[in-house]
Amino acid sequence: RKEAVSEGKSPKYNGKWRDKTPNESDKIVKPVLRIKTSETGSTLLDDQVQGQVYFKNNQLDDFVLLRSDGTPTYMLASVVDDFDMGVTDIIRGDDHLTNAARQFQIYNAMQWKAPRTSHIPLIHGIDGNKLSKRHGAMAIGDYKNMGYLPETIVNYLVRLGWSYGNQEFFTISEMIDLFKIEKVNKSPSRLDFKKLTNMNSSYIKNKDNNDILTIIKSYHQELGADLSDKNIDSKILMITPSLKEKSKTTNDLITLSSYLITNDPIVISNELLDTFKQETDQYLTDTVNIIKNIKNWNLEEIEISIKAYVTESNIKLFELAQPLRIILTGSNVSIGIYDIILSLGKNLVIDRVNNYLKN
Repeated sequence: RKEAVSEGKSPKYNGKWRDKTPNESDKIVKPVLRIKTSETGSTLLDDQVQGQVYFKNNQLDDFVLLRSDGTPTYMLASVVDDFDMGVTDIIRGDDHLTNAARQFQIYNAMQWKAPRTSHIPLIHGIDGNKLSKRHGAMAIGDYKNMGYLPETIVNYLVRLGWSYGNQEFFTISEMIDLFKIEKVNKSPSRLDFKKLTNMNSSYIKNKDNNDILTIIKSYHQELGADLSDKNIDSKILMITPSLKEKSKTTNDLITLSSYLITNDPIVISNELLDTFKQETDQYLTDTVNIIKNIKNWNLEEIEISIKAYVTESNIKLFELAQPLRIILTGSNVSIGIYDIILSLGKNLVIDRVNNYLKN
């Protein structure tokens, strides 16, 4: 083995006991059981993805079937199990190609019909190397935690190494009708998180508003949040179009809507407070009076009233909107300020601004 490795060759059995008789064996040593393969010719693997692949038999060697303790190796156990289960198709990574050639030796020796094989290329990272933990999430659950929708993952994976013209988005029924395993590319595909996120954003934008509501509420319910407000559904649905436009992941949906869920005082970091100008408190005091005087509580009236104040005060909208955004949501990133004000309602907007001014 060491000699083969040093010469850059694949380690293989040296055939020491290949042609010995039982009488010539060492009675003390517990032997392993090997398959006696042909040393000439080739084994043909007619793969649905890789096509016809030939393996020289003298490179496959007499591999072990049973260990010295009598337990079967993977090579033998997998073949017997697949045969007993009536497996007709094996789909796996192309790193198992050599295993397939060895397993076919067992099928041939047993005179069993071998299953069809489809050895698909492994997924690589954006750098072209084999996908690993350093590239990011690995388990499906990780992608859920990162905010990717199930339909996004399914769609992205089916397009990873397979295509149907220029079509990017597929329903499940379309995938079933159009997908052909033999059309999968032989070359490795690269997992591109940027493309995955863009696809997720598109799915979110096209998702039904009530489905978005369910995603948001389910998350907060798992955390034990108080959702007893009878108007919480209508409040979330009110801003759902804005949430969908601004969100790329379900985590964005949850983060951007969380200001509606909490009943606790909004906590503002010192970093955000440091962005406030000396005149900010006066702007906010004036805003409370503006909000109080809005008679018809709708988006148009709120926008007209705020913009009128900004014009009269000769300030930029940003000078009022940004600190107001921070006070109402606790963040400097949110949906539109008018949507925030409308969804919170007059009383809660006034309470949150006054709570800041008092402290």
